[in-house]
Amino acid sequence: MKKILTLISFALLSLNTFSQYCQPSATFSACALTNDFWITDVSFTGTGSTFAYTGGTCISTSPYYLNTGYQGDVIAGNTYTLSITRAGNTYLTKFNVWVDWDTNFVLNDVTPFVENIAANLSLAAGAALTSTATVTIPSSVSPGVHRMRVRVQYNATNGNNPCLTNGQAETKDFNLNVVNNSVGIEERINTDLLTIFPNPFTTQTKISFTEEQKNVSVKITDVLGKIVLQKEFADKTKEIVIERGEMLKGLYFLEIKCDNKKQIIRKIVVQ
Repeated sequence: MKKILTLISFALLSLNTFSQYCQPSATFSACALTNDFWITDVSFTGTGSTFAYTGGTCISTSPYYLNTGYQGDVIAGNTYTLSITRAGNTYLTKFNVWVDWDTNFVLNDVTPFVENIAANLSLAAGAALTSTATVTIPSSVSPGVHRMRVRVQYNATNGNNPCLTNGQAETKDFNLNVVNNSVGIEERINTDLLTIFPNPFTTQTKISFTEEQKNVSVKITDVLGKIVLQKEFADKTKEIVIERGEMLKGLYFLEIKCDNKKQIIRKIVVQ
């Protein structure tokens, strides 16, 4: 009974957290007419990014808003190219992108960080379908998941209003996971001892030693310190294959210890 009550409480807390963000709407859908527009792809391109949302479809029912639940990583302090792609090329549109950097459930703050990270990006009728902006993730932003809102609107300047309620528009929310570049861990690298390739990787990566090692232990942790893989190899070895398994996209820390007491910590990225 206690377990059931705990689960109910957690569900209510999650619902309450979600409801604290304003829900935008529009007068009618971004795909109400032939060759209209809607958000298909959103990505951050640059070192350490795993954020690459694709295949977005049109939201054809009111309020023309969707919390996609999609999550990808970026690293605090790094600079990225933010790309937003829409369907259709008939009408002039404008994009806006907000990130709740301080996690106060308000998306248009200007302190301590400007949260409208891409304001009024234009996409003219008949032009290319993608708009881009250069975005630097604040170096002192708190690590963790931050709500990101992307909106496309017909032929209008959206201003700094993530809670739009009129016009022809579509809005989609995402989870932007900010990773601290150091995460409080000193990265000790001995480039003469081993290589890790490929990195980033999608299905598997290989640890290749320059010479045979004995009593090798491998541990992989996520950015929160949770162990996701731990193995030991007593026999001499020159190569260890790491399978992705159930690891989600994101940044991980690979710790390797050898019989000679050398300890190496590397950052690895699953795409």
